[in-house]
This record gives sequence, structure tokens and C-alpha cells, in this order.
Amino acid sequence: MIHILEDINRDEVIWRYMDFPKLESLLNDEAVYFASAMQFGDEWEGAITAIEQRRRVAWPERALQDTGLQTFHIKSLSKAFRQLAMMTKISCWYASEYESEAMWKLHVRQGKGIAICTTVRRLADSLRTFRLRPEYGEEDIFVGRVQYLDYDTEKMPNYCVHDSMLNPFFFKRKNFGHEREVRAALPLRKAHEWGVDIPVDGVLVPADLEKFVTEVRLAPGSGDQETDTVCKLLKAKGLLCPLLRSEMDRKPTY
Repeated sequence: MIHILEDINRDEVIWRYMDFPKLESLLNDEAVYFASAMQFGDEWEGAITAIEQRRRVAWPERALQDTGLQTFHIKSLSKAFRQLAMMTKISCWYASEYESEAMWKLHVRQGKGIAICTTVRRLADSLRTFRLRPEYGEEDIFVGRVQYLDYDTEKMPNYCVHDSMLNPFFFKRKNFGHEREVRAALPLRKAHEWGVDIPVDGVLVPADLEKFVTEVRLAPGSGDQETDTVCKLLKAKGLLCPLLRSEMDRKPTY
């Protein structure tokens, strides 16, 4: 089941920037790649703030007399939550009405890439039922906006009310505020309940591409060769959507 978290505008425009190999994989697989949170460069994925840490420590200090048991409990809890980063798979999107020059530079090299434009609603509606294996239960997917905090001084709100264990994955440090991220998060709870091995890396979630691709933008500086490459990829899959040049290529008027 897909859950759209309450604070987000379902018609908000979101973008996914990618190079040609990732576009080809998306089209061939007809699926959106959800990376493991452990694959991201930020080791703070799934971490808690200092205030949450003090609250976590307070209970065993009150309830357990033995300091050794207190330490064991705190370390075990921290280890369990760290393992959630491997179980949690995430698809990241950039929220904006406009293209981002910074995102182009970060995700695409030498004009060999594209950006897919869609909305929160269209993305959520396009994602199909996901099971790690056919015999396992259907997994839940949560779509929401990442919130940026000062982890030293701010409290982490209860944002993902449907799944408190997933809540930390919708927060990042203020250093990452430029990402303006909307993410779809897939906690593999049903597979975990079956006691099976969770993939260390990401998973592919089937999607109806015609539903969620509003338009495709060519990277700034794309030439005829790049345009032809993208046209052929889209045509091969029968994906009928506008293919537009980047607004970054517009010529100025002086």
C-alpha cells in the first residue's frame, strides 16, 4: 500500500536526474530503483538527534539497576536501529517548479543525461504492489518530504505516524537542505517478518511509467546525438511524453 504523508502537496512538482544508463534501466525494467539507505554517502541516514538519544538513555537508567545491563540495552537498541538502514530502501526526488543547475552538475556528466518531471501524486499512483518474493506480504511504501534539523539542538517530530521506526529516515541534517528532497521509503517489514535475507543493496519497484512521467528534459548542452539517443530509448518503450530541451539552454536578452 502507498501512504502519502499528510504535510505534502500531492500536486507538488518533483524531479529525478539521471544519466543515460539509469534511464535505460528504468525503461527496460519498468521499475523505479529504491536504493538501500546504507548506499548513500551520508552515514547519518536513519540517525536520531541528541534529544532523542537522551530520551533513549533515560529509560534503562531508571528501570535497570545494573549499569552493565543499561549499557547492553542501549547498545543493542542502537544496533537494531542501525540495521534498519539496510532494511529501508529509498527513492529520492528533488522538489521544485524549476530545473536545478546544481542537480544537473551532481547527477549528469557532459550533457549525457535527462531529468524526469512528475508530481508526488503521479509517482505514488504509478508504483505497483511490491513483494520481495511472490509468497510474501505486500510491503508498504511511504512518500513524504524530508525535513532538515539541527541534530544537536532540535527535537525530531513524529512525522511518519504510520511507522515510528521509519520516522528518522524522513529527517536529515540542515547541511543537506539544498537537496529539497521528497522521498519514497520502503521498509521491508513483511520480508523481515518471514525471516528472510534482506538485499544489502536496492530493489526494483514495478511502476507504470506512462502514469508518472509527465515530461523528460534533456541535460543542458545536449546535442543532436544525445537527443537522438533519448528519442530512441523512449520510442522503443512506446513512452509518449514531451521531450524538451533544458531551460538552462535558453539564451539571455541584454
